[in-house]
Amino acid sequence: MEITDVRVRLASRKRDKVKAFASVTFDSCFVVRNIRLIEGNNGLFLAMPSEEARKSCPQCTSRIPWSSRFCPRCGAHLGDNAVVASAKQGSRDLAHPINQETREYITSRVIEAYNEILAESPPSLSEETEEVEEKEEKEEVTGEETESRIEEEVSES
Repeated sequence: MEITDVRVRLASRKRDKVKAFASVTFDSCFVVRNIRLIEGNNGLFLAMPSEEARKSCPQCTSRIPWSSRFCPRCGAHLGDNAVVASAKQGSRDLAHPINQETREYITSRVIEAYNEILAESPPSLSEETEEVEEKEEKEEVTGEETESRIEEEVSES
């Protein structure tokens, strides 16, 4: 198995732990989309595409999230299944590597593509805005200090 294409899209919120989304193509014939690149405590890691675990409505049999108390389709009351829901709710991977070697291979290729995009892209507007805001905050502190000094000098005179 060979990775023939990796496409990375940077996440829109810079302060979020999710740094990017990736699509990985295998052997030019199979693609896995919505792989998330996340900044964890020990560096970057991948989260494979997943879906929320679901249950069936006993009245209309539609698939609904485990945490639902009412069916969004027919409105049936599903009871207070908080204990059962908390035990089974969560998510499950739609696609994932079977062994560590494959996981490391995919991770390294996605991080490589991510780093290339970071190197190519100019600073974003949000980063520039953050820098301006930090500068303005420093100036406000300096301005407040100057105003208080002037007030003290005037009051002493």
